[in-house]
Amino acid sequence: MGENSKTKNYIMMEMNVIRNVAIAVAALGGVCLLYVNRKRLAGRFAPFNGRESGSRQERLNGDSMTEVCEAFLMYADGFQGLYEPLYKASMGKISLERMKNVFAEWDIRMGRIRNIPIVLRGWWTTIVANKDVLSYEELQERLQKVVQMIEGCGIVRDKQSELIAKADTNLYYQHDEDIRFEAGQKLRVESPCWYLPSNPVRIIEKGYAEIL
Repeated sequence: MGENSKTKNYIMMEMNVIRNVAIAVAALGGVCLLYVNRKRLAGRFAPFNGRESGSRQERLNGDSMTEVCEAFLMYADGFQGLYEPLYKASMGKISLERMKNVFAEWDIRMGRIRNIPIVLRGWWTTIVANKDVLSYEELQERLQKVVQMIEGCGIVRDKQSELIAKADTNLYYQHDEDIRFEAGQKLRVESPCWYLPSNPVRIIEKGYAEIL
């Protein structure tokens, strides 16, 4: 019996050694496999790297701007008379003083919106931040962002400089002396109209035209 016990103990020790060696080999093999497949694994976990995080942030920002545009469209008519001045300011076609006046008027009208949606208010807060100390270039850049938002809403600025009056031209344009245009008249655009090409068309800001 004594010899049998020794034999059993020996066998168990050998088995433990073999098991430990097997575990070590498996672990080492796993490390090797990880190293060999490091590129594939890196690709699989790409959503957590910085580049993907940036792309995700861009998508979130895009979604946020969609919400801003949807909110603004509800109040777009309240800014009539300010779209073309805004455009000229964003293009650097007016003086710094006039640019500040345009920006200030936009801010006043934003402030008049009752129960303004949070997403629109938050976006506008970033636009007007430190507005009193902005340089000409910084202010122009802020106004360009407002124009980009308006374009994101689908609002169109008419690019025609001359046109032939049609039956619906009076919906888009007016004469500074309230003269109605007649079909067939040749007109020169003094200030373009802004509209949303929906059905029916939604006029956001009427333009001004002169009869040639």
